[in-house]
Amino acid sequence: MGTATERDPLGDVALRLFAELGYDAVSPRLIADATGVQPDVLTARGGKSGLYLEILQRYFRAQNGMLDEIESTHTADAEGVYTSLTIFIEFELAHPRELAIWQHRGLGDAADLTDVEERFWNPIYQRISGILGPEVMWHPAYQLFVNLKTWAVYGFLFGGVITPTGDRLGPTDPEGRRLFRDHMYRLCDIVLDAGLRDAF
Repeated sequence: MGTATERDPLGDVALRLFAELGYDAVSPRLIADATGVQPDVLTARGGKSGLYLEILQRYFRAQNGMLDEIESTHTADAEGVYTSLTIFIEFELAHPRELAIWQHRGLGDAADLTDVEERFWNPIYQRISGILGPEVMWHPAYQLFVNLKTWAVYGFLFGGVITPTGDRLGPTDPEGRRLFRDHMYRLCDIVLDAGLRDAF
């Protein structure tokens, strides 16, 4: 894929299609036609599966960059949890299409690519565990929190938050993002008070 300063129309189109339709519903011809290139250009990139793995590899590198930031600032206390939460939320809200690809995969998409979790998911989870430490990572309150946070991010990205007046504010709305952050911080407060502070 191109560097951060280079455009990659083929990769960008493939990312959008995989996120919106899922890997299994996207054909090589659809990617080529949507990009306006000949099929041999797609073949040179490893075909549909090659592009899919490129996208996951690029996201994997971005996740590790995010974890570098967390590792450099993390402290084993409540403030460290809040700081890490902020970094996580901002990163995930900036990558809705990559998260959509993982959501599709959780529903059985791209099942023929069998080593994806081993290559791109498990190392990230293991690195988070190493940063936080086993006392926090395996604490029941933290396990509850991290799962609720994950579900909440998906829900906000693809459904928004509902205000008391019934308005639905999505992730591109500044007020929606503020409300979502506030909800996550309040959830963090509850989890800390439920016993996670004892793990520090």
